[in-house]
Amino acid sequence: MKKCLFVSITTLLLAVSPSAWSEAQWYKGATHVHSLWSDGNGSPEIIADWYKSHGFDFMSFSEHNILMEGEKFVDIGQPKGHLNEERFQDLQKRFGDDWPVVREVDGKRQMRLKTLVELSAHFNDPGKFLLVPAEEMTTHGGNPHMNVLNVREVVPGAAKGSDHIATMHTYLNTIEAQKAKHDTPMLVHLNHPNYADQVTTEEMIAVRGLRYFEVYN
Repeated sequence: MKKCLFVSITTLLLAVSPSAWSEAQWYKGATHVHSLWSDGNGSPEIIADWYKSHGFDFMSFSEHNILMEGEKFVDIGQPKGHLNEERFQDLQKRFGDDWPVVREVDGKRQMRLKTLVELSAHFNDPGKFLLVPAEEMTTHGGNPHMNVLNVREVVPGAAKGSDHIATMHTYLNTIEAQKAKHDTPMLVHLNHPNYADQVTTEEMIAVRGLRYFEVYN
């Protein structure tokens, strides 16, 4: 039996019978991570390298309402940008001068962000480290936010002011349909219940199919 330690320890303990403890294997991972693909302040390869080099077994980039695919460029060295010149040079030093794809637009240097496919080809190491596809299903302007792991298609964020319980059910039902469509296991957890307009304990209990939530973020 394989178990992953990433959200509520209590929930996971209840799912394992005493006789299974001798066979269980725990994996350390991070399921809620942002990069320059959304509102994080680090390039994805630097982040993945940190988790892999610090003994994590897996991690997920859970960007807001997007998957890490297609082309996205970010400015290099701009005063208000996260990819300043020092960080760009550090990236070149770690991965080589040919690693970043750079262009110039209207006098600004820009770097193309690596896709999940590209990052997985570089970082995945069977039996040692795995990048798991993910998305943070982000309600516009407040809670709830929910992470889905091993996702295959983008799930649109709900509108601001939506009912918490109804929104969580919508997210979960969408993922159930996607699981059936792709015949692929997926896992959903509620992110930061205390963020902004809080998701209450009573609301969480009322949501059918909600099994996991973040204890600390």
